[in-house]
Amino acid sequence: PQSGFSVEERILKLIDESEIELAPFEVARKVHAKRSTVRVILRKLLDRGLILQPYPGAYCNKITYGMRFIPICVHNVGLRFFAGTISHW
Repeated sequence: PQSGFSVEERILKLIDESEIELAPFEVARKVHAKRSTVRVILRKLLDRGLILQPYPGAYCNKITYGMRFIPICVHNVGLRFFAGTISHW
């Protein structure tokens, strides 16, 4: 464990330095903290807008894969209905 840094600071640093999204259990293992503690801190960081949750169970910073990460919401039911009405592309 890194002495001198709070668990929150270590989590934020880890996520900022990661090029991929991370699951809470991965974060807990890498910062040597309890999973329950990590989940609470991840939620706080998310609520404060410091990290993103692109999908349930994954967290990342605002820039992932070298580009700004903006999750896209897709409603499958609407797409199926819409796609069913198109005769050709």
